[in-house]
Amino acid sequence: MKKKHVKNTLRALAKRFYSISLSSFNNLISKFFSYLLDHYRDSKLIENTDCTGVIQSNFLCRLQAQYIHIAEDSILNDISKNSHYIPYAVGDRKRYATCSGVAWINRNLLAVVNLYGQHLRLYHFDPESAASPLILLKEFSDDIDYPETVAASPDEKKLAIAHSLSETKGLTINNLRKESGYYSITSNNIRYGTYHGLGFAPNSRFLAATQIKDNGFVEIVELESGVTTDMLANHLLPMRPKGVAISKDGLYLAVISANLVKIEDFLDKAGSAISLYSFNQQTGIIGQKPITEFQMAGNSLSGIECCTFLAQPTKNDIYNLLTVDQATDHVLMYSFNASERCIKCNGIISDDALFPHGIDVSPRGNYIAVANYGDDTLRMIRLPGDLLQSINQKTDWTQELTDNAFTANQLPSKLDISPVTGFQEIIPDRQTVMLCGHMSGETLAGAERSLLDLARAFNAIQFNLIVTLPSADNQEYIENIKQYCHEIYIFDYALFTHRSPSEKAVRQFSQIIIEHQVDFVHINTITLFEPLLATKRTSAKSILHVREIINQDKFLLKNFKMSAEMLLSIVSGLADIIIGNSQATMSMLDSSPNSRLLYNLIDFDHFKMPNLLGDTINFGMISSNPPQKGLVDFINIAQSCASRLPQARFILIGPITPIVQQAKTDQERGLLTKNLIFPGYINESRQAVSMINVMLSLSEVPESFGRSIAEAIAAERPVIATNIGAMPELVQHGHNGFLVKPKALEAVQKHIEFFCEHPDKIVSMGKSGKKISTSIFSEQVFFNKLRQIYQEISCHDEILM
Repeated sequence: MKKKHVKNTLRALAKRFYSISLSSFNNLISKFFSYLLDHYRDSKLIENTDCTGVIQSNFLCRLQAQYIHIAEDSILNDISKNSHYIPYAVGDRKRYATCSGVAWINRNLLAVVNLYGQHLRLYHFDPESAASPLILLKEFSDDIDYPETVAASPDEKKLAIAHSLSETKGLTINNLRKESGYYSITSNNIRYGTYHGLGFAPNSRFLAATQIKDNGFVEIVELESGVTTDMLANHLLPMRPKGVAISKDGLYLAVISANLVKIEDFLDKAGSAISLYSFNQQTGIIGQKPITEFQMAGNSLSGIECCTFLAQPTKNDIYNLLTVDQATDHVLMYSFNASERCIKCNGIISDDALFPHGIDVSPRGNYIAVANYGDDTLRMIRLPGDLLQSINQKTDWTQELTDNAFTANQLPSKLDISPVTGFQEIIPDRQTVMLCGHMSGETLAGAERSLLDLARAFNAIQFNLIVTLPSADNQEYIENIKQYCHEIYIFDYALFTHRSPSEKAVRQFSQIIIEHQVDFVHINTITLFEPLLATKRTSAKSILHVREIINQDKFLLKNFKMSAEMLLSIVSGLADIIIGNSQATMSMLDSSPNSRLLYNLIDFDHFKMPNLLGDTINFGMISSNPPQKGLVDFINIAQSCASRLPQARFILIGPITPIVQQAKTDQERGLLTKNLIFPGYINESRQAVSMINVMLSLSEVPESFGRSIAEAIAAERPVIATNIGAMPELVQHGHNGFLVKPKALEAVQKHIEFFCEHPDKIVSMGKSGKKISTSIFSEQVFFNKLRQIYQEISCHDEILM
């Protein structure tokens, strides 16, 4: 024990600048939020004032709109009279193209365009007005055909309008005049095409515009001559260049790329990118290649649209870029570090928009105007005066965690949690792992089973093990964990969704680490933040075990209320090692140098059983039974097969959720066929798998692994699964099962019919699947790979020492 104690003490001293003291952390947060609360409470700029323990400027600075202006005579007032207007799909929602673009002409004058309303309106803005901060001065509707976006030149002399749906014009550059107190506009340049994003150079000589038709491109137009000075080809197909902006000093051009919205859902083609180029505002020439590019796959920023630079760059060459994402209703901020040539996500500025499309910042940088398709409104968001300074004081937000050393005397001398004692004793010469679970439900699902696998593995590869759980709802589960660990700490901590991290939980995790001289903290999900933060206050290394494909899971993202890349940015800045449980998960992690692949463990001996075929063939699904797992599709398939394939039975194993209960009730009333069987939740996975001859997985969201599918393969059951997530890694089409597209019910029925007509293939394909998977998911492979990962971390730590 003495040797280990000295080693941990030296390690803590060596990391003096790699953790944060509790007092300095709290002082930092308190000062920042006291200022915000004192100065901006009346403006309703803070949604949640209980922000202790969060570097809010770098996480989620969710400012609320100070004023929401509803468009006069909106087409949404009586949409039935405007049935010729088509709603477009953004993810799983649809919206009409109403208030589409906004531009600040000067600090008190805004131009707002409305796509379906087909008008341009000028508003006077007075934030001190008690009656109405926005007063309509003038409406222009003649020749304002389907205006998508608008931009104002810094010299206040020109307005550029993109007409994306017009058949007679694509881009108009208009002269803006004020005579005798009245405004007028006259068009002096019309260009044809499908234009979308617009941005003027600071010297008002050039206009940048994006074209989204065909392959798309970015064009630079000299205003005086109307000549195109440069054109940037689109290299990010199938995405198109949507938004464009030129920095306030004229040195850089930002291009926002995303997929085009369509009448139907487009999430299967989601993705987006932010590209930064050099720009010369004297010649109107763009750099040939991006300086840096920030690309996102899946649902992350899938509805990204327009952008604008926020104020002048800071002294350390940081440029802040605002974007809107109508898929998540977010206004987001990104920072471009010109010196280091990199882009990072700072976080969510606001999340109370509704299908935001257009965005611009006031000349003084104290207000953001956001045009919203969803409710035909213009939202005015006030920016705190020191917000940018707070955000940019540390360009790497994790740097705030590296100011001072954390010492044990800053915590209470004793833990205030009474542990459950496990069956394993602490062995002094072994390193200690704290394994953090995030669920302890009444039924054992993937989260609980995977933690049991890890506990067994740590015991097998000879680590001391401490376990934490957020609840004690399942005593049988806790008894199973006790076999492999020394102690279990059960205390209140929750998933990191849209809430602020709990300072109390961080302290409790830190106490456990210090009490047991923990070497490694292994977090069994991406959704826990507090144990990650605790490792930065102590000498422990952090291993984040990611089991969620968050950038493709719209259901999970709704709970987080943040973009996937924002969450990934947070956790990757804290974790020493990130483990992905499949190639599908690893692709989300974008081959980070600190990421490792570790497939889940399957006990093949436990699932050694015959696949007995009789007069009936059982097609089954084992699930926790939320709606997105394809329950309705499973039930509908059973109905379709009832008369054609009388030998087929369909068994849905899992908790009796509302959908399942409704199906059982309908069956009792004679509304559903009798070939459906609902045995409910079965605790023993071997027993559940034994009831099935062919396993089905019809999930609409990607599985990061698919434990029930892997267990079925281990039991020599062929599989029919949707071809998303990790399913193609488990199922080789035509060898151990079949892959289908989500919602492709006819294809599923075709493969069911195949197995009914060729039952011998059930056996042969099942054996083929087990042979393929044994070398990938076996217990020994899992143990060896886990040991290798921890040896890498230990060796690196010794080198640092």
